[in-house]
Amino acid sequence: MIAHLVRERGQGRSPNLFSYGAMPLIGAGISVYLLTKLGDVALRIGGVWLAIGVGYLACLTKGFRRPAPEMTFDDGTEEPAPDAVTV
Repeated sequence: MIAHLVRERGQGRSPNLFSYGAMPLIGAGISVYLLTKLGDVALRIGGVWLAIGVGYLACLTKGFRRPAPEMTFDDGTEEPAPDAVTV
């Protein structure tokens, strides 16, 4: 959000500071509060899962030297024609 705010200002636009400043801070505060309420086991499992994800991303990007792969949701099927009946 901060990078987007800087780009918006750089292009001469006046972005809404509530949307780009206050809302992300409120969201981060809620996230930190919720993280402090988790139990030890949940934090350990989450930390291990995070480490696995970062390691996998490091392998995919050859040590973060290549861009991360983009996620697409195209399964290769086309949508049926508007007048087609599906049963």
